[in-house]
Amino acid sequence: MRYAWLCHPATVVAVIVLLLNDHLLKQAWPGLVTGKLSDVAGLVVAPPLVALLFRRRADAVAVLLTGALFAVVKSTETGADAASQVWSLLAGPSRVLADSTDLLLALPALAVAWWVRQRTWRDSWEQPEYRREWLARRYGYAPGVRPRALAVQARPGGHVVVVAGGLDGIVVRETSGEWRRVGWPGPLASIEDDDGVLDPERNVAIVLAVAMLLGSVATGLRRYYPAFTVFATAGCFGLYVLLEAPEGQFVLGFDPTKLAAGLGLTALAVVVCGLLAIAGRARPSRVAIPRRWSTRARTCPSWVGRWGCRRRTPPRSRWPSCSPRAR
Repeated sequence: MRYAWLCHPATVVAVIVLLLNDHLLKQAWPGLVTGKLSDVAGLVVAPPLVALLFRRRADAVAVLLTGALFAVVKSTETGADAASQVWSLLAGPSRVLADSTDLLLALPALAVAWWVRQRTWRDSWEQPEYRREWLARRYGYAPGVRPRALAVQARPGGHVVVVAGGLDGIVVRETSGEWRRVGWPGPLASIEDDDGVLDPERNVAIVLAVAMLLGSVATGLRRYYPAFTVFATAGCFGLYVLLEAPEGQFVLGFDPTKLAAGLGLTALAVVVCGLLAIAGRARPSRVAIPRRWSTRARTCPSWVGRWGCRRRTPPRSRWPSCSPRAR
C-alpha cells in the first residue's frame, strides 16, 4: 500500500491542477492567484512522493521534510535558485521566487496532505519485523516469507479472510476483525520452540568470554606475552570455527572442514598457551582496594594497578613498644 497515498483521488486532482496551472493558467492569467495555487497543489503532491523515497513507511517524516524544504526555498534566495534548477530539469524552464508570505500557505496545505493520507488504505495486518527476521534466519530465504494467496468467504456477521503467508503459514481474519496466526503444524510453528536461530549470537558470546579469560591470564605474565597473545587470538578464532561446525546438511551433522580446522586451532592454542603461562610464570594480578572500602589498605591508592601496592605500612602492634626510649 505504498502507492495508496499517491493514488488517492485528492492527490490525483492536485497533480492535474498543478500541471494545468503551470502550463496553461499562469500564461493566460499570471498573478497572485495562479502563483499561490501552484504552491498549494505542490505541497499536497510532494509528501506522498517524498514518502516513496524511504524504505519503510515514514509518512510523518515525509510531511515534515516537505515543509522544511519549502521553508528553505521560500525564505532564501539560494534555496529558490536551487529549486528553479531542479524544477527546470523536471518540467522545463521554470523560475521559483523567494516569497516569505507563501509560508502562510504551507501549514494548511500540509494539513490537507496529511488528511488525505489518513483517508487512504491501511494495512489491516502486518507481519512483525522480528517474525520476518526469524523466518529469514531459519530458512535462509527472505522472499519466501511474503504472502502467497488470499481467500475471502462470507460468514454470518461479516467475512472470513484466509491468507497463505508462505513460510510463515496461514493467517486468518475473523468476522470480528481480529487477525489470528495459525501457522504450520509441527515443532517450528512458533519462535519459542526453535532456539537454533540464536546460535550466531551465542557463539560470539562464548568466544568473547574465552577471550576475556585469556586476557586476564595475559596480564599476569612476566614474559612471553606477545606470543601468548598471538596463540590466544588463534585459539579464539578456532573456537568460533568449531562452534560454527554443526550444520544439518551433512551426514553427521558437522561440516568436516570447519570441524577439523576448529579442533586443530583450538587444541594447538590450548597447549601452547598453557606452556607459555607456565614458562612465563603467570601470577594473579593484585588489586588495590580504595580506603573507603576497607581499612586494611591504608596506603593503597584508589585506582586499580597491575602491580598492586609496592609500599605497605606494617600493622600497628597492640602491645606497648619495648624500645629503650619507651622504658
